[in-house]
Amino acid sequence: MKTFTLTTIILSALCAATSVQAAQNSFTAPPVAELSRAQVQAELAEARAAGTLQRGDQTYVPPSVSTRSRTEVKAELAAAIAAGTIQRGDQTYVPPSVSTLSRAEVNTDTAAWRKAGLADEWHGDATPDIYSTAYRQKLAYYQHLKTQQQADAHIAS
Repeated sequence: MKTFTLTTIILSALCAATSVQAAQNSFTAPPVAELSRAQVQAELAEARAAGTLQRGDQTYVPPSVSTRSRTEVKAELAAAIAAGTIQRGDQTYVPPSVSTLSRAEVNTDTAAWRKAGLADEWHGDATPDIYSTAYRQKLAYYQHLKTQQQADAHIAS
């Protein structure tokens, strides 16, 4: 009997606490705009007339106005074609780079990269964990080899 009474008291207390919590989390409606139906319809008509009405998930971007004449644009295009800097299709123009290293220096650097084990780290599509201890040790060894090569080249000259 005592167990039944104690269980009833505990359940009553839990139900009362739940209803108090539900009352505290009552819903409040968001504020409503103070525009009349006629005002909203007028704004909609203005947006349609101006061409600024967004449809779906599209964002309106107003048309750009050129500050150059057609003749200037054609002259610039002709100059870009002549210089070989025109982009075609979806390609991005990357100007050609000129290396300051000789072929022998590049081969020596590549050999040091491989000897340090970094070529194995960068093999395939996955990027290696450059913060791992193993990678950092290989990088430090590569930098040591490069410093040693530069010192040897300086002594030889």
